[in-house]
Amino acid sequence: MLSINRVMITGRLTRDPETRYLPTGQAVTKMGVAVNRRFQDKNGEWRDETAFIDVEAWGKVAERCAETLKKGRPVYVEGRLKQESWEKDGVKQSKLMISAERVTAFDVPQRGDSGGGEEDLSEGSSAMSRPQARSATRPQTTGAPSDNLDFSNPNANTEDDIPF
Repeated sequence: MLSINRVMITGRLTRDPETRYLPTGQAVTKMGVAVNRRFQDKNGEWRDETAFIDVEAWGKVAERCAETLKKGRPVYVEGRLKQESWEKDGVKQSKLMISAERVTAFDVPQRGDSGGGEEDLSEGSSAMSRPQARSATRPQTTGAPSDNLDFSNPNANTEDDIPF
């Protein structure tokens, strides 16, 4: 059976990252990320839902996060889900968190701004010391799939390549 454990989120840090070092010298940084979802309820009113997610980073990624990130900063986090379990007062407890393999901090452009910068904090990234500015112009897209298949006609013979 195929098992996939991959998570990608964007959100804002809910607190400053907290870093500690293991006896081996390896850094571990813990942070919280708030992820917002905007949706229309059954009455047609717009609602906001926020999920608060714990994230941990290890090694060089942890050190870079601790050096650069602050509460409120928008981030992109990519990693895997990890379940942590413990016992408190005889009661077993557990929680899911993200073990980050990649963390990218970015700036949200304001109206009239030419774009924001982003900074990849992942191991092996050369973008750590210099934020990259985004282009002010975006390529024009038609919204059509790149292979020009027409999915608007339900009777059209459009074979997909999904293996399941």
